[in-house]
Amino acid sequence: GESPGWIDAIGFTGVLISRLPSSDWLVDASKNNLAVIAPPPPYPIEYDEDAVQSIKGWMIGAALDSQQTGTARQQAQVVAKLPTNLQRPLIAEALEGYFAFSRLADELIVPSPIASSAGTTRDKLDWLGQQLDTVSQRSDGWVSIHLRTDPYLMKQVDSAREILQPDLPKHYKVNPSGLRFQATSAVLAGAKGLLFRSESALQVQDKGDSAVVAALNQINSDLRLWGPWIMVGQQIQPPATNADWNC
Repeated sequence: GESPGWIDAIGFTGVLISRLPSSDWLVDASKNNLAVIAPPPPYPIEYDEDAVQSIKGWMIGAALDSQQTGTARQQAQVVAKLPTNLQRPLIAEALEGYFAFSRLADELIVPSPIASSAGTTRDKLDWLGQQLDTVSQRSDGWVSIHLRTDPYLMKQVDSAREILQPDLPKHYKVNPSGLRFQATSAVLAGAKGLLFRSESALQVQDKGDSAVVAALNQINSDLRLWGPWIMVGQQIQPPATNADWNC
């Protein structure tokens, strides 16, 4: 629901959309320096040459598990039948089976563990690093992060509320600092790209969303600064210290 110009203004380099865009929308995205990832068209579709250039990948599945391997493979076959000017890398997000899905997609996205999941922060960082080691054998290794409270967790909370306190109003808090922590943790685990997920458009007028936007702006500024080291794996040498200092 957000405009391409505004998305670019807060530091994003691309956008994942859930349906095929119009040529006008693609041109607008291109003018605002946004790469586009979209679901593959079920049939050959014609786009203006200027519009099609902004499409950088086809999303063949999200939240994939072992039961959806066939569906993802069918989507890959759809892309294989597209005309040459529409051939693009295959992008997918998986919940498990990272080795198998990394053989199917050109870029496989690993979801960041949510803060409320079991285990220590170190456990979650180690788990994420292990999955990224697997997928990075054939791709860059992206990590997806929810902008707001994890929707699956909220479904559990809502179910419990309906039983225990059905009259209690819904009020979910956002944690901008936690968002920055997740992004930094993903980079430390080896992520070479971040995908921020949202189930609805960000509303700057909303206090919670306004805080999220501020956090995203800061995160993207940090990533631009860290970019050269992230992409090449360059390590900064420790600072030189005076041997006489008791450091």
